Formats: sequence, structure tokens, C-alpha cells
Amino acid sequence: LRRTNRLNARFLPPKQIYNVFIEPTDFQRRIYHSFLNSKIAQSMLADNVKMTRTVLGTIKKLQSLVNHPFLVRSATQKIEAGFDDANTRAMFEAIDQQDRGLRSNQRPVHAELSGKMALL
Repeated sequence: LRRTNRLNARFLPPKQIYNVFIEPTDFQRRIYHSFLNSKIAQSMLADNVKMTRTVLGTIKKLQSLVNHPFLVRSATQKIEAGFDDANTRAMFEAIDQQDRGLRSNQRPVHAELSGKMALL
């Protein structure tokens, strides 16, 4: 059964939107700065590239970083291009070292690494 917004509006309270600014964690900030220093970011900034799929994909990666730093890694723990410098790899390796020996479904989320998750 499909319900339209007009039908649902009669039964739901008015929508309230809150904009909350959340500081990124130190972990997120360091990854962001390493991305800004990467060759990928420097080439995009230097070339004044238009809104291409590359730029939009990069924006999506940065949005993922804001949500949680683990989202800039693939399921196989490969760090996305632009975020894969030695400093970032060392930061992720330090976290992975703490979780060594745990199965993938037992590994903690590490909410302390995300500003958004710390708020929740």
C-alpha cells in the first residue's frame, strides 16, 4: 500500500529540522588534512576542474569521512585513493592493532573516532 505525503501529514506531527554543528574528531581532522595534501586534491584544486564524476565522487568520499573515518576504507580494509598516505595508513594500523584477533563481526565500531557518532 502506497501512502502519499499528504495522507501521512494528517497523522504525523509537523516536521522539525535541526542543524547541529559537530566538531570532527582529531582522527577525522588528520585524515582530512592528509587528503588535502594528496596529489588527487592538489590536482583538482590547481586545475579548477568542472563538476565531473571525479569531483562528485571525491565529495562523496569526504561526506563518508564526516560520518565515520572507517568509511574511507573498503570492506577489504583498502584505503580510498587520496586518503592513502603513510600517516593515514599508520593511524588505521594503530586502530587495527587494537582489534587484532577479533572476528570481523566482533570488531567494535569505534564511535569515539567520529564526531557524529559521539553526539549520538
